[in-house]
Amino acid sequence: PNNVAYLTMIKTIASCRTTQHKDTDDVISNIFKQCCQDGMVHINIIRQLQRCVSTEIFEDLVTSQMMIEQQQRRKSTTDWQERLENLDTFVSVEAKHLPASWSCNVVRK
Repeated sequence: PNNVAYLTMIKTIASCRTTQHKDTDDVISNIFKQCCQDGMVHINIIRQLQRCVSTEIFEDLVTSQMMIEQQQRRKSTTDWQERLENLDTFVSVEAKHLPASWSCNVVRK
């Protein structure tokens, strides 16, 4: 799937629920994790994720995925920590705060 497909999946699942539900949050989290692994994270996916899961889940998900990415690359943890420290809040997350590997396969127009 490309970034548009991932965005559509997240939007569709989020629109089908009436309240915050752990099962739905788990499905959305798993989609996001796969999206990161596939290098298909676009800023619109981040924005949609912020809208459809709680702030706590969003922060945990982004932080944990950054940690996994750093461990896979065998870099020190300071890189992702510095990226997170540069955020005023997770509400202001931008593409520059995210690992480049998350969006390396997104086709830019």
